[in-house]
Amino acid sequence: MVRVIIWRSIILAIGVIAVLLGGRYWATQSIKCAPDCIGANLRSRDLAELDLHRAVFVEADLRGADLRSSNLRGADLSGANLERANLRNANLTQAKLIGANLTHAHLVGATLSGADLRGSTLTQVDLTRVDLTEAQLSGATLDKAILVEANLQEAHLEGIEFVAADLTGANLNQARLNGASLSSADLSGASLIQADLSGAWLNLSKLTGANLTDASLAGASMFGALSSAAIMHRCNLVGALLVGSRLHGVDLRAANLESARVKVEELEPDDLTADPILVQLNEIQTDELTQDANFNGVRYDKQTKWPDTLKSSRLAPN
Repeated sequence: MVRVIIWRSIILAIGVIAVLLGGRYWATQSIKCAPDCIGANLRSRDLAELDLHRAVFVEADLRGADLRSSNLRGADLSGANLERANLRNANLTQAKLIGANLTHAHLVGATLSGADLRGSTLTQVDLTRVDLTEAQLSGATLDKAILVEANLQEAHLEGIEFVAADLTGANLNQARLNGASLSSADLSGASLIQADLSGAWLNLSKLTGANLTDASLAGASMFGALSSAAIMHRCNLVGALLVGSRLHGVDLRAANLESARVKVEELEPDDLTADPILVQLNEIQTDELTQDANFNGVRYDKQTKWPDTLKSSRLAPN
């Protein structure tokens, strides 16, 4: 009797193992297309921990696919649909994701250094502490994305959409953000040393404690921005819109604010209508923010260059 029970247990165990292996086999059958998987249907497939470096997944359907810890170094995923795909701890170094859809994808722990994500969609994606050094993200959409302490040093972020994104503590040193939309984004404690934010929208953004030493904000729009205790040493603010900005305790030593607009009467008709974030404000909210820029407690020196509207004020350099 005991022997029968043992044999039945062994047979049952073998059956379970066979089912598991069969499931794994079925789940990975569709990658027989590798390395050329153009337009392949890999939806919800288990591709975890696989070596897929330099594979071609152009316009492939990878929605909900499990790619945890997979090696996708140098892979081409341009135009692929990766919505809700699991890419935790995946290696996407120098991968091509041009125009890819990564909405709600899981990317915590992934490596994206040198990756090409131009024109991609990463709405509400969690990129906390993800390595994006030297990545190409021009024209990408990362609205409401979480990039807490993410490394974006020297990243190409021209024209990117960071609306309401969380970039607290992020490394954006030498990043190219010219023409980017960062309205309502939280950049508290972020490092933007030598970053190029010329012409960027930073309306209603938070820059509390951010380091913008040697950064360029020339022509940037910072209506209603909160920049308390930010470091703007040698920062280029020429022609920037600062109406409604709160710059309490900001370090403006050697900063250049020539032609910056700081007075309410300097507002132009298009200033509050071009950015959708400002258009959404009701009349009461707009009125509350439509104030002269607040420079209380700012640090400045003889090298600080002020706009003409402030040269006769108490902030004028000696």
